[in-house]
Amino acid sequence: MTVTQANLPDERPEDRMAVIERVVAPYGVRVGEVRQKQGPVPLSPVDTPLFAILRGEAERRYKVQTGQQILYRSATDARFLRPRGIICYGVSPYPVDYFQSISIHAANERIRLDYFMDGVGYVRSVVSEWATGSN
Repeated sequence: MTVTQANLPDERPEDRMAVIERVVAPYGVRVGEVRQKQGPVPLSPVDTPLFAILRGEAERRYKVQTGQQILYRSATDARFLRPRGIICYGVSPYPVDYFQSISIHAANERIRLDYFMDGVGYVRSVVSEWATGSN
């Protein structure tokens, strides 16, 4: 059986693998080939001008608090860039409901058209504010 383990950014893969090994050992199962291990990955700071723009637009447009509220099952290239000192933010520029959150990067991935258009507006506003330096 192939297992893909999605660790939080501060998790050490070795520690998580040890948990899996302890769970499956009583059943006579052992962990075989480990094809890839990544982490821990530093988090990007949230006290930057860009994050302030992202946060402000989300609060204005969607009336929500910002931060790490939804963890998707997919990964980004931030795991390669952050260790090199490149600040990266994962942004869902549109509202996400439960059903959309479980379909992201899965079969029949969909987004409501009105949510998508809201996201286009969000990104345009953020880029415009960043480009004009009005932050």
